[in-house]
Amino acid sequence: MRPTFPSTLLRGHDLSVAAVRFAPGPTPGSLLTWGDDAQPRFWRIPDALADPVVLRAAVRPLVMGMAVSPDGRWVASSSLGDSKLVLWSIQDAGARPRELPVPGYARSIAFSADGPWLAAKSQDQGQISLWSLRDLTRAPVVLVEDDSSDDQTLRFSPDSRWLASGTKGDRRPPLLDLWDVSGEGPSLEPRHRCRPPSHVREIAFSSDAKLMATAAQDRTARVWNLAAANPCTGPIELPHGDAGNVVYQLTISSDARWAAGASMDGKGRLWDLKAGPQPKLMREVTFGDRVFRAVFSPDNRWVAFGSWDRTAALLDLRNAGSAAPIRLTGHVGRILAAGFSPDGRWLATAGEDRTIRLWDPAAPDAAPIVLRGHEAAVPHIGFTADGRWLVSAAYDGTVRQWRLRLEDLVQDACTTAGRQLLGSEIERYLGASAAVGSDRV
Repeated sequence: MRPTFPSTLLRGHDLSVAAVRFAPGPTPGSLLTWGDDAQPRFWRIPDALADPVVLRAAVRPLVMGMAVSPDGRWVASSSLGDSKLVLWSIQDAGARPRELPVPGYARSIAFSADGPWLAAKSQDQGQISLWSLRDLTRAPVVLVEDDSSDDQTLRFSPDSRWLASGTKGDRRPPLLDLWDVSGEGPSLEPRHRCRPPSHVREIAFSSDAKLMATAAQDRTARVWNLAAANPCTGPIELPHGDAGNVVYQLTISSDARWAAGASMDGKGRLWDLKAGPQPKLMREVTFGDRVFRAVFSPDNRWVAFGSWDRTAALLDLRNAGSAAPIRLTGHVGRILAAGFSPDGRWLATAGEDRTIRLWDPAAPDAAPIVLRGHEAAVPHIGFTADGRWLVSAAYDGTVRQWRLRLEDLVQDACTTAGRQLLGSEIERYLGASAAVGSDRV
């Protein structure tokens, strides 16, 4: 018997929930949500039933961009039509937020991994504002780009050395800029200014910060060597065979061996970055509609693709060239989100059918656990770092926390019953069995 996971409904947003972020750390104690009502909310965990802390400021209704600092100290947001960035302190949510001037609203906001920098890109103005979080009284460093840019192309490298940004090339040839931000005072000019054939849609780094991968508008994906004296020289193009359409998303496995791409031509692609002098296209997984997500399991055992054709596919990386993809069916709407739990125990998919489905990669033929409760499409999901919670945000304006560990379910059941449950009751009502033990749920 498969267990049924109860959820906790977090109410308070008046409009659609746009995104969900956990505070960093192995056992996060808070959750941040924000949406179209322009009032971010700060929820305490595990006291999910308490009213959230609402982060209030004089902002316009539609939040276009937001980011949480890796150290969990700051939240920054930008709203449509506002010429300011609002910066809240998570440690003192009641404190008055700072308002940092920007030339135009920013969809792209990023914090560096080790904490000193906050960057916001005003795409329509071709300008990046860079603040030092160590001294917010100082004026920001202004980094000027030659053109507007895609809203997914502002990224700090994991080692906090590079700030990368790409331009669209609407007025001038597209650029991929790399600023060295490792010192106290970044140069106003990029250390490296690369000239890709077409504008970059998305940027991803390997965990060791030695590789940068880009998905591009010209139906290509490329890998750039950040360890080279000039990373702009000779990027490696990831072969597509018969390149079909725009590469929507690109990601690199944590061991930097694999790259996976999600494309609008209905194919998920997998490349072996260490197959030889050039990456090798190992597999194309074909779907009936565009592929929206590509994700690797934390242990680099699996890659999963999610598609608008309502299906997902798992590919075993131990036999990537020969193993048949495992098709996961059951959604009755387009898949909008996918992700693995930190321990690799679950693959979660969510989409327009208002459900989240949990698949066990070790038993892919087993029926998924279906999490129901949202009343609109679910575009955002995420796991806590300890794997105890799955959080989902939907267009119904709600955020739900789902307990994934049996011990948490038993504790809640005992609290509700006012006594300890018998083993037979746990088996009957929670589905605890040898197949789903307390160390695996």
